[in-house]
Formats: sequence, C-alpha cells, structure tokens
Amino acid sequence: ELGWSLGLGTVEVSLPPAPVPRGRPVPVVIRWRRTGGDDPAIHRPLKARVALYDEADNRLAQDDRRILNDRHVLPGEWGPGDRPLNVYLLWPPADLPPGSYRLRLLVYDEESLAPVELVDPAGNPVGFEAELGRALLGE
Repeated sequence: ELGWSLGLGTVEVSLPPAPVPRGRPVPVVIRWRRTGGDDPAIHRPLKARVALYDEADNRLAQDDRRILNDRHVLPGEWGPGDRPLNVYLLWPPADLPPGSYRLRLLVYDEESLAPVELVDPAGNPVGFEAELGRALLGE
C-alpha cells in the first residue's frame, strides 16, 4: 500500500502476470482509497501518471489519468468505504527490445502540475514517485 501526503492511498496494484506481447499495451490496475485527513488539496483535481522506465532511467511510455471513482467524483468526496479502480494502459515503443522494465507511479495536481509527496505509514516524506514493480515485455 502506498500513501500520499494529502490523504490518498492505494489499496492494491495489479501488474501483468505474464510477458506482454509486442504491439500490446502494458495494463496497470490501481485501486485507490482515502487515507484520512482533510488536506484541501484532496478536493482539487488530481492525476496519476504510471510510467515505464528502462535501466538507464529513461521514461519510455506513460499514461496519465484523473483520479476519480466510478461516478467521476474527486477523491475529496469519496466515502470511507470507497475503493475506486483505475486502469492505465502504457504503450511501449514498437522497437523496444524484450525484457524487464520498471513501472512507477506519480500523483500530481492537474492544474499546477505540482507532484504530491509520497509518505511512509508514519507520515514521513519519502519522495514523489513510487516503484510499482516490473513489467516483462515479450516478442
């Protein structure tokens, strides 16, 4: 589980269990929740960027989407039991060689583009981009 300083967190992240064939998108599914507190920023439009990186830290593909529930409501209006699910599709470059690539998640304010700080379970800042795991790309 990941958490951000404004009171937003992930409940679960699902990555592809098998290599993704060339020419197909890498699907990443994230289930969100409110983690408490009422930072005013939680009521602003927020976006999440899921990105694919190589070992040289080059961003190869990304998908940015608004963080909303299934009724298109912002996180500041979610109830304590809400666990919205968002799907991100990353299209790797067609000439990318097969292999293992890192996936990262960044939450940011849609209007200012300012990243939201990632925090540990005790609320201590730990940066802005979270490692989600790896995606295997096949032939």
